[in-house]
This record gives sequence, C-alpha cells and structure tokens, in this order.
Amino acid sequence: MMNDATRQALGRLLSEHSGTLYALYDAAADNSLLGDLQRDGVTHECLYSGTKAITLRNVAPYLIPCAQFQHDVPGFIDRVWQRGVTMLVESGAGCEALKVISLYTTQAPSSRSACNV
Repeated sequence: MMNDATRQALGRLLSEHSGTLYALYDAAADNSLLGDLQRDGVTHECLYSGTKAITLRNVAPYLIPCAQFQHDVPGFIDRVWQRGVTMLVESGAGCEALKVISLYTTQAPSSRSACNV
C-alpha cells in the first residue's frame, strides 16, 4: 500500500509532467491490467512489434502515456501504478523513440523508480 507522502509526490509528478511521462507496464507481472486497459480504452503501446507483439502480447512490456491521466491522477495511482508498473520514464521524444530505449532497460519488478530520457 502506498503511503500519503508517496501518493502526493506521485500526484504532483503526474500533474506537472504528464505530457512527457510514460509508465512502463510489465504484463507478465500483472496480466489482469492488460484487459482493464483494453476495456477502459486506455492507450498503451507494446514494446514489441510484428509477430513478437502478437505472440507475447499477454506477457509483453508496454508503455502507457501518462498524459491521458492528467485530470485523473487518483485513477492512475489506483488503477495503473500499483499493478505491474515498474517505473516512470520521462521523455519528450515520444512513445516510438522510448520503445527502443525501454527494451534495453531492466528493472526489478518489486521496485518503483523514475528516470529521465
């Protein structure tokens, strides 16, 4: 469970930088979130492409643009952050550029961190 100070800090970060933040989501860590993202129409980009994206879609890593949660920070924290998201990545480069970088980033599933690209 997230304490209040952490929740407030994450809320400030999302409010101030949502246009350049992406959540890195690992479907292998919590596959149930993938179905919820699809059902709720939440934009998410598989880091794999082609046949690999289709074959591994249920366990693949995804980028979730945080801009869509700019006005629903509590929703992001409750519905996304605590379910398979391993880090936030900040970049003005966009999702496609981050896909290349993110494939080479490894992060322990139990930790939470943020990095700037």
